[in-house]
Amino acid sequence: MGWADKPEGIDNVPDAIELLKTRRSVKPRDMAGPGPSAAELDTILTIGARVPDHGKLTPWRFIVFEGEARLRAGGIIAGVFAAKHPQATEAEIEVETRRLTDAPLVIGLVSFTKPHPKVPPWEQELSAGASAMNLVTAANHAGLLVEETVYEALAAAEAAQRELHTRNLAVARGACVPIAGTKAAEYLAGRGLRVGNAAQFSANWPEGVANDAGKITKGFGPAVVFEFRTPAGEVVAAQGRYLDPPVFDGKPFKVWTVGALGESVFWTPGARESGLVTITEAPIDALSVYVATGVPAIALGGTQNQPAFLTEVLAGRKVVLALDNDVPGIAATAKLETLLQRSEMTRLKMPPGIRGATVKDVSEALQSVPDALRYAVQAATTRLGMQREIEQPRRRGISDDDLAAAIERAQERKAQEVVDIALVQRIRHELRGLGVRDEKLPSREDVLAQLPELRKATAQRNDFAGSYRTEAERIARTLHERGRSIERGHGMSR
Repeated sequence: MGWADKPEGIDNVPDAIELLKTRRSVKPRDMAGPGPSAAELDTILTIGARVPDHGKLTPWRFIVFEGEARLRAGGIIAGVFAAKHPQATEAEIEVETRRLTDAPLVIGLVSFTKPHPKVPPWEQELSAGASAMNLVTAANHAGLLVEETVYEALAAAEAAQRELHTRNLAVARGACVPIAGTKAAEYLAGRGLRVGNAAQFSANWPEGVANDAGKITKGFGPAVVFEFRTPAGEVVAAQGRYLDPPVFDGKPFKVWTVGALGESVFWTPGARESGLVTITEAPIDALSVYVATGVPAIALGGTQNQPAFLTEVLAGRKVVLALDNDVPGIAATAKLETLLQRSEMTRLKMPPGIRGATVKDVSEALQSVPDALRYAVQAATTRLGMQREIEQPRRRGISDDDLAAAIERAQERKAQEVVDIALVQRIRHELRGLGVRDEKLPSREDVLAQLPELRKATAQRNDFAGSYRTEAERIARTLHERGRSIERGHGMSR
């Protein structure tokens, strides 16, 4: 370390060495008000943020407790203490409740690690520790007494949360049964999936689990349940996908996760060891890729779950990113590309659906355009240089050329549909010009459905040749004459 040019005014900086030599911690009961002013607090927090931070991740958060907030935070600490020490007396619990109230102000520093390909969690935690030391030093320099505490209570809170996850997971999994012969099996079969033991069934997910306040959940209906595992294979979470999603605040709630999702993912067979793997959002998408193509897949369980271990686990492997084709999915894909810089990646180009409709995810693609999905995955693996032979059901026997042709036909249909929709709009306009009132106009859907037959009928009519300049005019005249014939027929019957 050293200066190339000594900063101007450095000689006027107070003796930092002397400050570091003389600083001491004190007991909270020896502190008295007032606490730091707003300006002093701002300076302390600013200095707390001036620490080594590889990657500029700011892997820590400051929480300032003062006034009644200290007592509310103390209540949480006391709850953890009471759960950890069931024999504790009321007096001991009261001490924990008031743990933060001796000092007029408390700064909580929370380590907040993030997935990063070059900055491991331990390095981010060291940055948080350096921040804590800077906070202490800055407060001492301001003439404030400082005591570093609550670490044990916070560690106990984390341990209690983990214990709750473990207990809830055991309860939820204990209520599950094999999927064969259940409503969940029918649900998955309707999506083109037969998954064997890759999922389970819960009649009322997640009945019996408790929240942080100890309240027991009653359950919200039948669900297909997928287990989430660590890279070592330990089940630490389970996600239930409701067959009939319950509605909260007017919105359907599709999934409910129990356990430590942030430490796990869903793996299809072969995903841990395969040199090629697909990443999806939901387990049902991962299974769709695996069943349709044979390519092993990993499901995150949601766009927010991107465990740091994926950087190491997938390093050197080829990865197809197949998250949902919506705004959250696209944003999460971009984040994954940062996380997986040590992997070779490509994005799955989601095929168009029937009549060119947008396909949201892999599961939907398997249901609506399974052949196109297989071709899209094969195209992605080809971009990665794998030249993988995509597995297909024997009963289909579809070649790669056939799949390519199917995609081309789907794209042609999409282009034709755009033309047809514009034509229908013009036909309705021409009908208005012929005196047809809006309430008598055929719907867009009806005209679109009749379009092939109308085209054929008008092409065979010699009396229309040269009389009407456009196809829309010819078809409108045909529809108008048919409508008048129907009206005359009704008049005769009356």
